[in-house]
Amino acid sequence: MKKGIKIIWGLIQVLLIVYIVIVAACVLRRNEYGYTQIGNYHIIPVTYNLKDSSLVLEKNNLLIVKNKKDIDKKDSIFYYSLYKKTYIVRATSVKDVRVENNKKNYILNDGLEKKVEEDRILGKHSIHIKHLGGVLGYLETKNGFLIGVLIPVIILFIYYAIAFFMELKNAKKKNKVEKLQKEEK
Repeated sequence: MKKGIKIIWGLIQVLLIVYIVIVAACVLRRNEYGYTQIGNYHIIPVTYNLKDSSLVLEKNNLLIVKNKKDIDKKDSIFYYSLYKKTYIVRATSVKDVRVENNKKNYILNDGLEKKVEEDRILGKHSIHIKHLGGVLGYLETKNGFLIGVLIPVIILFIYYAIAFFMELKNAKKKNKVEKLQKEEK
C-alpha cells in the first residue's frame, strides 16, 4: 500500500513540475503585443467571443496559432488589432495582398477594407481548446500566478526540505547506532 502511495505521489510531483514549467513559460514568453509567443506559435486565451465567417471561438477558449507568412487572398487569418489602447486578436479573411515599401500589407474583408501590416499577422492555421483559455487567462494574472504557481512551488519546496532533514536525521541516527555497535565489540 505504501509503495502505491509513493508512486502516486511521485507522479503528482512530476505532473505538478511540468504544469509549473508550462505556465511559467506562457507567462514569461510575451511578445510586444502582450501575448504568449513560443517559437512560431502564439498562445492566446480568448477573452471575448471571436467570430469570422469560417470560425467561431467562444470566450475562455485557448487559441494556438502557428505563425505562417504564406497568406493569400481569401485566407482566414488572425491578426493583432488595437482596441482601447490594448492589442486584441481578431479573425477575418483577406481581400487583397499588397506590397508597399518591401512590406506586405493585407487588405481585410471586414467591410472597412482595413489595412494590416505583415508584422501584426499571427497566421492562418489554428487549434483551439475549449475552457483552457479561461484557466490560462487566470493564471496569467497576479493572483492566479500566486495561487496556481507560486503556492504549489512553495509546497513542493517545503516537502523536499522536510524530506531532506528527515533523511539527515535518520543518517545521524544510523551513524550513532553503528558507532555504538562498534564500541560494544
